[in-house]
Amino acid sequence: MLHTRPIRAGLAASSIVILGLSLGSCAQQNQHIASSQTSADDVCRAQRLALDDSQAYFAGDIVKGALIGAAGGALTGFLFGGNASSAAIGAASGALVGGAVGYWQSQQQQGGSRTDLISRMVGDMDREQQQLDRTQVNFNALVECRRASARQVNADLKAGTITREVAEQRMAGVRQLASADVAIAKRINTRLDERTANYVYATEQATGSPLPPPAPVAAAPAPSAPVASAPAPRPAPAPATTQQASLSSGDTGTARQSASTLVQKKQTFAASTNAAEASISNDMKIDTV
Repeated sequence: MLHTRPIRAGLAASSIVILGLSLGSCAQQNQHIASSQTSADDVCRAQRLALDDSQAYFAGDIVKGALIGAAGGALTGFLFGGNASSAAIGAASGALVGGAVGYWQSQQQQGGSRTDLISRMVGDMDREQQQLDRTQVNFNALVECRRASARQVNADLKAGTITREVAEQRMAGVRQLASADVAIAKRINTRLDERTANYVYATEQATGSPLPPPAPVAAAPAPSAPVASAPAPRPAPAPATTQQASLSSGDTGTARQSASTLVQKKQTFAASTNAAEASISNDMKIDTV
């Protein structure tokens, strides 16, 4: 009976993490939020739903090791510390390690040679790039559709088919819809940051050295240049092993190029998101007569 409370505390800490895994799974199943929030008469519905599909794709977690690591950390902390505090500390450290290196660990666990590992990573990053390319096209189409709607409001007002009061109401509706579009893009950006960080970390581990800083991204057309956010810190790459040194320069170069290109495309999408947000107040307004 003396050990009942510590045991319950340890189990509770682990249960919280297991609950987090369940909730995370449920959250991923409900990422098509735009489908239910987009009116059937929205003239840009097709473009919005296409972007929503991209949001659902990137919401998929390539690093389930974050919560799995937390579960393992909680149990380890409890077993060694014997109390709830140790379990909580273990869970926190486990989540940190799992989130930072989960993708890299998952690749290592699949076995095969180092060349096989890099080949899998390059394939994953190439697919990520292809999806990001589609996402960029979908977002650009959605932004242009909203701008066309704004232009139509001004055209109708100029033609005298609607009053200025009606024009103001319609333009406010366009801005509201455009803001919701940008919110979806921002959620995609958040997931891109997390996913790309994992790919970059895995690439640095596999090739034995950090990637060079990404080249500056030209600002997308907008009244003002977007402010680039500082990249999230990531663990330093492990020293190159003899196995890594045996890699051909072609294998290493392909992996590093794939990761660098992914970073560049991620930054481009972020810049276009900032530009789209700026255009809401600058482009979607009633023209002065």
